[in-house]
Amino acid sequence: MVVGTARLVFAIPSASSLKDKRSVVRRVIERARARFDAAVAEVEDQDVHRRAVIGVAVVSSDARHATSMLDTIIASMAASTDAQMVSRKTSVQRLGEHDFDPRLGADLAADAIRLPGERDPWDDEDSDDR
Repeated sequence: MVVGTARLVFAIPSASSLKDKRSVVRRVIERARARFDAAVAEVEDQDVHRRAVIGVAVVSSDARHATSMLDTIIASMAASTDAQMVSRKTSVQRLGEHDFDPRLGADLAADAIRLPGERDPWDDEDSDDR
């Protein structure tokens, strides 16, 4: 599994209030969500009326595809006439099966697919805590 993320900073010089800013941010986010299969949200500086920080996340099975998706989404958002992109930072990380440890609760999906009556491999049969 490959997870791509982007942190995008926009200037909104036309915003004279938080209401103006939220209107612009809502349009930018809704356009991106409608056009792309990605998670998009305002993630910082919600109370600063001339600046918006928007996070984008995509999931793929291929790093090149995740990078391409991020690049396309960022280009579309940068083309917005409502806000000016002033900064961008992206990251693409590969997460594999070895990155999850069910003992730490990080891989909850493994517990969800255990068949009825199947023993949990992490349960200690000799434990007196039962």
